This record gives sequence, structure tokens and C-alpha cells, in this order.
Amino acid sequence: MFNFGSAEKVKNLHPVTEEFESSQYFGPLTPKDTEWATINSNFVAETQTFYSILEDGQCLSVQVVHSHVGFWYPQIQFNFMLYNPTTANKLWKSISVNNFSTPAKVPGKSYDRRSCSADQFTILHESLPNGDESYRINAKIDNEVQIIINFIRPASCAGFKLGDGPEGGYTSYGNDKSSNKRDGYVVHRFWPRVRTEGQVIIKGKLVDAVGHGAFIHAIQGMRANLVARSWNFALFQSDQHGGVSSLLMEFETTDGYGLATRTEGGGGVKVTIGALVAGDKLLSVTGSTTYPGQMPQGLTAAEYRNTIKDQETAYIVPSEVRYVWGGAAIENNKAIRAEMLVNYKNEKEEGVNRGLVEKVDFLAHIPYVVRKAVHVFAKTKPYIYQTASIIIGAGVSGVAMGCKLKATVGIDDFEIYEREPEVGGTWYINKDWGNSQWAPQPRIEGYIKDVVKDFNLSDHIHVKRTMLNANWNKEKEYWVVTIKNNETGEIFTRTSNILISAHGGLDVPRPIDTPGIETFKGDILRSQRYDQTVDLTGKNVVVIGNACTATQIIGEIAPKVKTLTQFARGKQWFLPKPVVHLGHPVVRWMLKYIPGLHTALRGLVFGVVDYFMKAMYVKNGEATRKKRMETSKRHVKNLAPAKYHDALIPDFQIGAKRRIFDEDYLKSLNYDHVDLITERPARITENSVVRQDGTEVPADVIIYAIGFDTTTNKFLENFNNNGLNLRQHFANVGTVQTVHQDTTRLLFTPRRVLSMSPKKRRESIKSGLERSIRSEYNDTRIILSYDPFRMIWETENVGSFYLDNNTGKNTALYPRSHTHYWWSTLIPKDSDFVYENVSKPWLLQFTSKKAMSAYGTALVAGTATWFLA
Repeated sequence: MFNFGSAEKVKNLHPVTEEFESSQYFGPLTPKDTEWATINSNFVAETQTFYSILEDGQCLSVQVVHSHVGFWYPQIQFNFMLYNPTTANKLWKSISVNNFSTPAKVPGKSYDRRSCSADQFTILHESLPNGDESYRINAKIDNEVQIIINFIRPASCAGFKLGDGPEGGYTSYGNDKSSNKRDGYVVHRFWPRVRTEGQVIIKGKLVDAVGHGAFIHAIQGMRANLVARSWNFALFQSDQHGGVSSLLMEFETTDGYGLATRTEGGGGVKVTIGALVAGDKLLSVTGSTTYPGQMPQGLTAAEYRNTIKDQETAYIVPSEVRYVWGGAAIENNKAIRAEMLVNYKNEKEEGVNRGLVEKVDFLAHIPYVVRKAVHVFAKTKPYIYQTASIIIGAGVSGVAMGCKLKATVGIDDFEIYEREPEVGGTWYINKDWGNSQWAPQPRIEGYIKDVVKDFNLSDHIHVKRTMLNANWNKEKEYWVVTIKNNETGEIFTRTSNILISAHGGLDVPRPIDTPGIETFKGDILRSQRYDQTVDLTGKNVVVIGNACTATQIIGEIAPKVKTLTQFARGKQWFLPKPVVHLGHPVVRWMLKYIPGLHTALRGLVFGVVDYFMKAMYVKNGEATRKKRMETSKRHVKNLAPAKYHDALIPDFQIGAKRRIFDEDYLKSLNYDHVDLITERPARITENSVVRQDGTEVPADVIIYAIGFDTTTNKFLENFNNNGLNLRQHFANVGTVQTVHQDTTRLLFTPRRVLSMSPKKRRESIKSGLERSIRSEYNDTRIILSYDPFRMIWETENVGSFYLDNNTGKNTALYPRSHTHYWWSTLIPKDSDFVYENVSKPWLLQFTSKKAMSAYGTALVAGTATWFLA
């Protein structure tokens, strides 16, 4: 393998490994070398990638990708991976971020362009007093992963680029390698050994992110057809001999660049860069260039053995790799060499230790049209399929929409993509602590699954699939939807004439903001995705929150814990739980066998709910509200200890926040081991929660029941049209600040339907969702709530999730009755639609609101005349 031949001069590729002599491979880094340099440029992708091999053997990586490949708006991706080579268990998270900025925006502090930030993360570069450098990463991903890690480069171990000076690190593409004439370039800068300190919290579980790794800052400044055919990266770390590290990075050029000109073909040139570290000191920077059919021109290489071909990517996957580093020592220019043989496991072999062999599609964030060109030039296959409709989410709304498409509209060509392993939406994700008089969570989840079975939706539903983004193709008039397979990590695209978003509004928990949370050594639970395997018996439990779920949890767990302390920042209106005897055998028999009784009962509930709705109106509901508040006060005083009465009874009007139907919460406050603290926690230590006065409350388990983030709705950022996402559109036009009185459909772009009922009242959510589905085919008007029907929650901002945090306006709840909502969405309004390349449905000419009102008047008049005759 290492008998080196010669190659003719490359005409249109200038590998960095040939631009410098091997004795000049070490190029010290300057501060500007690792600054974000190209965020305002086209046809370029720039990344910061952090790797660490943890003390327990797991491999961790964090990456930020800023990509602007073509005349398209930039895409910024934040990627996180935690991989266990022994078990092959992998957690992979990849999210699109917004409000990316460099330098990082941190109040009261200033950073240079080595730092960056977005709404979801901050990466801060710091020069430490002892000469070390660090990147401090703080990130939250999907409210499931929290990252708090320092990547520290010791002063003894220099960072490097291959070659000194301004062109150090650059591989140039094109006949002319000058910066203003070359076709493109690739450049890398390295920290070959860093130590990592910090924690990762995954679904409440703490992972100590202590270990050693590396950092790479890379730029690909090239057009789409210049992207490398493949990338390979190897990193080895050891704490022996004062700290040993070796890394090797290799990329292979596409057919357009290599031994011949682009029109003559060629390509397949491998450029390899390596580094050796011992005693926490950089010993050597190595490199080589390998042309097709020839030996490496240098002593650094990776020799693949016992290979198979990956059918998906056409990559060659090895079972064994021989890594070799060879070059000159930085200190004295003496020859230095290292060799390592590593066994991996591929699909053909059993009994061989599994190594870290991963394939990641770094083009997944590129729009389809651009990615299509990349795949054509790079000779790989894109994933692209055509369907009539795509539904995002398989909860109540998504399943109902699937039923509507099949049973009413007659469309069978649709797909439903669900992020979770099973259907059910919030009824699958969340344990319902709820009221004993209501259907329990397993029964509701089972009902949804029965509907899927009854309507033959199983073949349409794809679980464990996450929608990453959706872009409207104006020329071809369809949606291009990017989807990720959560099991395999595969990222693919689908196209759709109609895109229906049924992602729901109760899936994103509010972020935890208590200082010191990462230091806590006990279990941290969220009321969402509650881990029921944690046994609370005999433990000191702290519950943070005091809304519906928090009070339900406390009522259930209070009898079995050692101590229970609740931190409650606000007050709530508590009402006695409704007493309904539908479970009586006689009532059940009647509902089953008496025709129409079930429908009549639902109508009764519908009417009762609408009747009590009048209490919510500012002008007309004052008397009703007063009665309900007096009922609540009596209920609290009868059941709760007197010492808590002032802490429990609100000083705002009922309805300004969600009312709570009390199950056993108020009774539980009478236990000697239960304590209510009316303040937010100051901070958290390893085994306690600290009050504002410094008093420590012992804690073995902390349960956060602080609700959902219902107003920011970051899922809307995934829908893009003409460079603008839906959330930005709302911010620009102010739509997000208004209540959608007559609609659940938002015409931000053609043929995109937002299927989420604006009515979230728990007692009527099922009816609201059913009417929401019907309204997808009907009215699309947006009407502001107006004074005669102004709601009480709009006048008192007391932390209600109904109101937008920035404007204080109602963005969550429909401001009128169910009856009004039903009528408003029953009949389409012709003026709300624009018809292009299709004739107007004739039925709309006869079913407008005015026409239906005229028909109704005529019907009443005709009936009266008949009776009077």
C-alpha cells in the first residue's frame, strides 16, 4: 500500500497536502481562522463540529451547520449525537434553528465572531487566564435534550491548520487557485485534543459529559456540483501517557475535479489530513494525497479491508481499517509514525466488536431543487416521491383528517407522518392524572387506535417519522417536505399537493429555567412524558408548578411519599369536580341500547358548556362569574387548611386562567408531610431545592409541571414560502396576535392547512376538533375579537397560556360559543378563495352565508304560511 508512485500534475485541483511541504504542514491558528466567515456568502456551507469520547466509552458530537447553497435562504442546523459503540444505541437530534447570530448575542457581554447563538443555543468562545481556550455550549433541543458542556483546549496543545499563512488549510478547485478566480474551496481548522466538562440531560436523565475529544471548524465554499463525493473521519483518544490523541480526516473529490479537466472527467482524489498528540502536546501534523489507481503521496492513509457496498449511498463500508500516520515532528522535524488496526462490524459479520461507523446525510437541509443537482453531479440517488396529500401528526386531528379524506372527500392517496412510535398524539405522549369521572388516558388512546383500525388508516400512517421542514415550490405548485426516519437517521423528501399540519398545540413543554438544574443528582421528571418507572415511595419529592397537572399529580402521589413540597408561583380557581354517574350499569345499558340517547347526551353536554360560556364575557358574565367565585372560595375553605387560604384564593376574576376541577389536591394539603410554598425556587443543588431566603428543601425527585409552550409554536418555523417561514409571517402581519374567530385554516401559502382547533377548553375539546376538521373545507375568514364579546382572559394577563407573551393578546382560544363556531364554519364563503387554473365549484354560488340566510328566512316564512293557511 505504501510504495508511492507519481502522478501527473492536477489541472483543476490543488490539494492542501500538495501546497505545502510535509515539514511545513503545521500552521498555527490565528483568532480569525475559527471565526464565522461566510454567513453572508452564497454557495457555501460553514460548520463548527465538536467531538468527545466520554469516560464511559460513549461518543458525543455537537455540530452547527450554516448552509447557503444556491439562491435560497440560509439554513442553520444544530445536530447532536450520543452513540454507544458497545450497544450500538444512538440518540441523534437535528433541528433547524432561528435567529442565528454571530457574534453571539448575550446581554451585558461581548464576544467575537468565533461565538454564535440562536434561539435554541449559545456557543461562546473564551480565552482563559491560564492560556487555555474554550467553547462553552448551552443548548436545548426539542425540550428533550439539554446540553451544558465546555470544550477546553489546553494551552500545551496547539490548534492547527495544514500549512501556515492565509492559504493554510485550503484545498482549491479550478484551474486558477487564486481566491477570486477559483471554482471553490474546502478549508479545515482543528483543535486536535480538548477536554470536555459538563452534562447532558436527556428526558430528565443526567449524562456526565466528561472526556476528551476534538474541534473542527470547516468551510465548503463551492457550488452544489463541487461537494465532495464522501467524507470519512476517525478520532482516537486515550488518557494514558499524559493524554494521547490521533485524528484522521479524509474527503474524496467528485468526478469533476482530479487528474483531468472537468470536461475530460477524472476525480476520485482523496485528500487526507491527520494529527498526533501525546502528553497533551501536538507532536505532528500529517497528510497525503491519493489519486485513483495510485498509492498515497504521503505516509498518512486509511486502508479499508473486508469491505461491502452500502446499497443506499454506494459507499464502501469496511470491516477492518488500518490507520497510518507518518510525517515530521513539529519540534525537531524528525520522522514520526503511528499505526492502528481497528475492527468494525458490518452487515455480513457477527461476533466482531462494533465500531463507530455512521453515515450522515449533510445535504438533508438543502432544498430539493438544489439537492437534486448535487445528487446528479455526485452520482447518487435523491429520495423524491409524489403524493396527493400529507398530514403531519397522527393525534386526534391527524386521524380525524385521515378519516375525512377517505370517507367524505374520497381521497385515498395520502400519507400521515407521526413523530412518536404510536398514534395518539398528546394522548400517547402524556399520562393523564385527570378526573376519576372522565375517561382515562388509556381508554382515549385506545379509542383513537380503534378509529385507525375501523377506517383502515394503518397503511397510510408512518410512525417514528419527524417532519424537518416544508417548502412551497411555486413553479411546480407542490410542497417539498423533508422527513427524518427516527430509527435509521435516514432523511428523505416527499412532495404533496396538499399539506395538512395536525401537529397539535400541547407537545412542547415550557423550558426549565431554574439555575443549577444540571447539578441535581436525583430524578428529574416532567409531567409531559412522565417516567412511570420511577418509584416515589418513601422519597422526598418537590413539585414545581400549580396548574391543572401539578395539582392532579400532588393529589395522587401525596399518600405514598416521605415529604412533598410544592413551589407555586401563582394562584388558581378551584371548583368541585363534576359528579356524573355515567358508569352506572343501568346508564351504560341505556346508552348502548336506546337509539339517539348517546347523541342526546352529547347535545346536552354541548348546551351546558355553551351556557357556562357566558361567564367568560366581560360585560354579560359578571353575575355568573361572581357566583362561581363564591362556590370556589367555599370549596377551598371547606377542604384546605386555613393557613393556606390566602395562598390559594386568587385576587383576579375566574376565567382569566384555566379553572381547576379539584380531585384530591386540596385534601392532600392537610397531610403533615405536605408543604405549599408560594414562591419560585431560587436554585437547585445536588440534593435540594433552595428557597428565596436560602432555606434548602431536601429532594430525591423533582417533578416539573409547568405546562406547555402554546404561544411561540416553533413548529411553525418549519413551513417556508419565498424565504419566509410561517412564524415570521405571523410576526410581520400581526396574525399571530389575533384570534381566528371563524377559521382554523391559514392561507399563508397555497394548499397548506393548519388543522388545530383554536378552542382548547378541556370539557369540549373533542367537539371542537371535530368541527375544526369540517372547517378545513369551509370558511377561512379571520375576524378579531371585538368589544361586545370581549373575553375575561383578555382583560387580565395573569400568566395565562391563552395570551401571547409579547402582545398580551388572545392567540389560543376561540372567543365565542361552540354554536357560533359551528355555524361560522358550516358553509364556505366564496370570497375567501382564489381559483387558478380550475373552474369555481358551482355549489359555492348557492351556499354562501347570505344565500343560506335567505334560504332559512324563506323556509321559516313558507312554513308559517302553510300553518296559517
